[in-house]
Amino acid sequence: MSGKSIVAAIVAAIVAGAIGAAIWAFALAVLNFEFGIVAWLIGGMVGGLSAMVGGHGVSNGVICAAIAIVAIFAGKYAGSMWSIRKAVDEMASEDLYEEQVEDARLYVALSGPSAIPSYMVDRGYTDATDPTTLSPSEVEAFETGTGAWLVRLHQEGWSYDDYRASLASDADVIGFVKENLGLLDLLFLGLGVVTAFKLGGQIEDEAPAGPAAA
Repeated sequence: MSGKSIVAAIVAAIVAGAIGAAIWAFALAVLNFEFGIVAWLIGGMVGGLSAMVGGHGVSNGVICAAIAIVAIFAGKYAGSMWSIRKAVDEMASEDLYEEQVEDARLYVALSGPSAIPSYMVDRGYTDATDPTTLSPSEVEAFETGTGAWLVRLHQEGWSYDDYRASLASDADVIGFVKENLGLLDLLFLGLGVVTAFKLGGQIEDEAPAGPAAA
């Protein structure tokens, strides 16, 4: 391929990947569903569009496969992030905000670490009903996690909008993606990558007719 054809093929693959990622993110975030087959579709779009503008050969196939992987995970990540933010918006009511502001005020007023177990029970931060049954590791995990967050809430005087933003930023999007990545997703991921490679890596005589072949 000429230099211009290589650039055109790569640009076409990137554009197709971006469109495919947006489709997946939209389906997950707005329509509240996703199909693993979308990953296969993304691979086909990336390799197919690249081939249509003259992309061919093993090197182009590898590039298309790499772009497909990035597009697939980008779409899933973006969709998951929007879903989490949507869930936060639905969960983080003003009543909950006011309750946690009070939690924060009470937490920073504790006499010391020994009062934390009773606080956790009284404020509903544990299923335990007896503070003495909480293990040191449970108390430490609360103190370094939720407790530290409550201190920030109190000391920085977060507004309701600040509070919602904090909940969204603290969400583990990557962990959410991993937990929702099943065998079927991996299967379609593989099919998408293979399809992108095969379509984008065709030899010149087999490549779909396009501007470069005219």
